[in-house]
Amino acid sequence: MRKSNGRPPLAYNPRLEAAARSQARLMSDKDQLSHDLGVTLRQRVTAAGYDGAVGENVAGGHRTLEHAIQGWLDSPSHRDTLLSTRFTEFGLAVASVDAGRKSRYGVYWAFIAGGDFAAWR
Repeated sequence: MRKSNGRPPLAYNPRLEAAARSQARLMSDKDQLSHDLGVTLRQRVTAAGYDGAVGENVAGGHRTLEHAIQGWLDSPSHRDTLLSTRFTEFGLAVASVDAGRKSRYGVYWAFIAGGDFAAWR
């Protein structure tokens, strides 16, 4: 997706994945789609040991990664996060609401892009 838009690939970062996993699980536990459910993005990435610049996309209800990515690409601000050349790495996670529990979305996705703060100056 980045290549087809003339962007270099993002490198996987396990710390960003840990922060994304934390957010996806928090959204599924609370059954709410939000960037801040009592813990900010900066708090989550810092707790995971990441100290660079970050951007986050969250999604709910998409059954596949392809659908989640398409939803983000269809939204200008989410698309900007996915395609920004200022970001060089990423973490991604998905969490599902427990089976049998009534849920608005059922599945929650969190994508966190990261990079050097110097790219934003």
